[in-house]
Amino acid sequence: PDNVDRFPDKDLPRWNFTDFMHSFMIVFRVLCGEWIESMWDCMLVGDVSCIPFFLATVVIGNLVVLNLFLALLLSNFGSSSLSAPTADNETNKIAEAFNRISRFSNWIKSNIANALKFVKNKLTSQIA
Repeated sequence: PDNVDRFPDKDLPRWNFTDFMHSFMIVFRVLCGEWIESMWDCMLVGDVSCIPFFLATVVIGNLVVLNLFLALLLSNFGSSSLSAPTADNETNKIAEAFNRISRFSNWIKSNIANALKFVKNKLTSQIA
């Protein structure tokens, strides 16, 4: 807080680098895309050396986040899950999912039909 007097209200701003938690939050804010205000506050207290720091944080941070996203995406769409079943009866996951959905819908239909038959029999027995 040596340069706190450079701020208009003479108070340390919420986004600062005085401890690890605030530093982590400001880097997270930079990675979310709201880095201009923090950079201007840094330039107000410091000097022009804040610009390379914030630009490097934006570029490197976004490359890391993009790389993690692509790695996650590529791991989910691996070639083994999209290939045809092999000779040792390895089932295709997509076909298995559709089979489960089909069996569930058939089970629902049969239970609804049985319930309707039961209600129909109850009503006809009460009328007679």
